[in-house]
Amino acid sequence: MVGIQVKYINPEYTSQTCHVCGQRGNRIERDTFICTNPECTCYNQAQDADMNAAINIAKSKDVVK
Repeated sequence: MVGIQVKYINPEYTSQTCHVCGQRGNRIERDTFICTNPECTCYNQAQDADMNAAINIAKSKDVVK
């Protein structure tokens, strides 16, 4: 089959892990993520949890076989 190669990524904790520093943070609401790492540039900033997860999935090398 010709086309785009698809890789299945393990989605576990992708919305709870900061896409900048990789540390698990807080989901204060269903759709909001906050990084709890004081050394991170995203520290204590509210982020959309789905967008955070999408970035983590795009950067991930944790391919499910």
